Amino acid sequence: MRNWYVIQTKPKKEEEANSYLLTKGVEIFSPLIETFVPRNGKMSKELKPLFPSYIFGKFELEQDYPLVRWARGVKKVLGFGGYPTSVSEEVIEMI
Repeated sequence: MRNWYVIQTKPKKEEEANSYLLTKGVEIFSPLIETFVPRNGKMSKELKPLFPSYIFGKFELEQDYPLVRWARGVKKVLGFGGYPTSVSEEVIEMI
């Protein structure tokens, strides 16, 4: 059964992890937020990760965990007691 998990990425490597995992068949959710930053005296829009260094991946834990855990740009899969903890579909939909 495929569940959602929180994947911690290496700093500023969210996009690298996204791209790699997508090519391996992992469904990815990486919410972005629109921010405004001053550039050359003007405010410009910029899309940044809502949760810097974190993305959500939907995969089969038993089968795909090694693939996700050792993927490019990935630091670890969050969990409790050394075991990855899934996130409910409802939480993903709320975000």
